[in-house]
Amino acid sequence: MIPDHYPEVLKEIRESLPKTLNNADSADKDAKGLFTLRVASKLRNLAVVGFLVEKDVDLFRSSLAEATSRRIRLIDRFDAGDPISPSLASMMTYQALFDALASNDLEAATVLSDRMGGRPAVEQEYDRDFEIAIGYALKAILAADDATALARLDDLERASAHKDYISFASYVSVLRAIVLRNSMALEAVFPDLLAGHRCASKGRGLFNGGVDEFLCVWGVGLLNLARSRGMAVKIDDPLIPAELLT
Repeated sequence: MIPDHYPEVLKEIRESLPKTLNNADSADKDAKGLFTLRVASKLRNLAVVGFLVEKDVDLFRSSLAEATSRRIRLIDRFDAGDPISPSLASMMTYQALFDALASNDLEAATVLSDRMGGRPAVEQEYDRDFEIAIGYALKAILAADDATALARLDDLERASAHKDYISFASYVSVLRAIVLRNSMALEAVFPDLLAGHRCASKGRGLFNGGVDEFLCVWGVGLLNLARSRGMAVKIDDPLIPAELLT
């Protein structure tokens, strides 16, 4: 059950988005990219809340795809020398990459993954071992470089042992199954990912109090990635609506 106030949240997002878009289109107001970032965030919330309230698959996908284009634009502006925070070009971008995959736009996801990485100074300042490992693992998978992906997943397995990331430890097994195109293994370990998601939706978890508490967007993205690699996987869980899968 979604919260009773979500229809009002959806209304507020729709009402506030045009002003944020106008500010993002202003070179002066968006000099540091803050309004572009807010647009991407609002579009993401529109996608998730819109689906939860209205079951609008097209809105979900189109809004996440547009959010992805905004994140790509921020990285391009950073590389061009605009005063964009380096954190927006860090490997924390892996979270936006999951959203891109959930939108079912593999081309946009690949463009975003191409922009990720290769900035050691930024990674040293803003990323921890987990972000670096999962970001580069996803980048390698989308580049069809399975050998590199498996090596990065070994790094991710070590990083996931840290208490801060224990809820995401199962991502190692899920991603490894995707790299190896092992549908049976993926189907077997995916419930562990969803259990971790529910754990991360409690207490001080990453998803607690947010829209992801009711929809596993990252899981949708991973299953879309698996299906793009020819894998047939059936998952029966309310956190993974079947209509959002390719």
